[in-house]
Amino acid sequence: AYLVELLQKLLSNALKYHRPDVKPAIHASSAAKDDGTIVFSVADNGIGMKPEDLQRIFTPFQRLHTRGEFPGSGLGLAMSEKIVRHHGGRLWVDSEVGRGSTFHFTLRKA
Repeated sequence: AYLVELLQKLLSNALKYHRPDVKPAIHASSAAKDDGTIVFSVADNGIGMKPEDLQRIFTPFQRLHTRGEFPGSGLGLAMSEKIVRHHGGRLWVDSEVGRGSTFHFTLRKA
């Protein structure tokens, strides 16, 4: 149930922060690693983020935009990070302003 919630949050985030002049595109993938983990990735072509903002987005109630620009509580990514940590993995993001973001998370193989 928590992993479904995690994916819903990442997909919802990708849709929410799309560029208004570009049709949203989301790509999900996974890859098994030699150390017994699986890396899952959710990539979008949204607005992207500045490098200095990439770590603070996982802090509860941190918002990079006003509620008027993008509605929300600022809890989605913090909760996502907590879900991944609870399962022994980690969550991180690669992003570029104007090009989009890719959220990655790891989980151990069952």
